[in-house]
Amino acid sequence: MNHRIRLAMQNGTINKLSGQVEVDETFIGGKARNMHRSERARRIHGTGGSGKVAVMGLLERHGEARTMVVPNVRRKSLHGEGE
Repeated sequence: MNHRIRLAMQNGTINKLSGQVEVDETFIGGKARNMHRSERARRIHGTGGSGKVAVMGLLERHGEARTMVVPNVRRKSLHGEGE
């Protein structure tokens, strides 16, 4: 998947994707268990996506891939970015 993300970042096209498109979101960031105890206490307040960046990826079947940082993973913001 990383090679597709890098390729999408290099192309930088503004054309719309067509055909079958897969969309997914995830949180990117360091694992809490790899942080120093004081850093973990300062940055992590909760579970899941706390202290991480939300990223959305779009993959066109047999085509290109695009990724973008999104402000949150609410339906309204994800649907707006995909258009």
